[in-house]
Amino acid sequence: MSNVKIIHVDDLEPRLPPTRRVFVPLPPSADAPVHVGFVFMEPGGLMTPAHYHTRKTEVYFVLKGNGIITLNGEDHEVGQYGTVVVPPGVTHIWRNPHQTPLEYLWIMHPVDAESDAISVDTPSHIIVERTVREGDVLHA
Repeated sequence: MSNVKIIHVDDLEPRLPPTRRVFVPLPPSADAPVHVGFVFMEPGGLMTPAHYHTRKTEVYFVLKGNGIITLNGEDHEVGQYGTVVVPPGVTHIWRNPHQTPLEYLWIMHPVDAESDAISVDTPSHIIVERTVREGDVLHA
């Protein structure tokens, strides 16, 4: 039991701005065969950039709320307890156009120190439909 880790989300520091707070309790290591993180996305939040992985599979599990994940340009509404498995090569991006926060867990496998994420342009329909929040700056 010496390798057992119990980590509480209240003890973690967010890595990104308030519209998408990412918490990564288990960084890649020999003790953890997966990379795990939590995302708390406020209404109007958008995960950027759109990207795909060349060799990693990413699994998402929605804990609370509803969101839209775009997979290879096709939108999919995912609600509480919904699970999405994204294999290598599938472009994906999350957004929360709803009035309530979205919370999800992500798990990535295999784990290695090298990033395999390839950023791509955000699909144009997401840019057009994105909820404009108070204080957002729009550029023409």
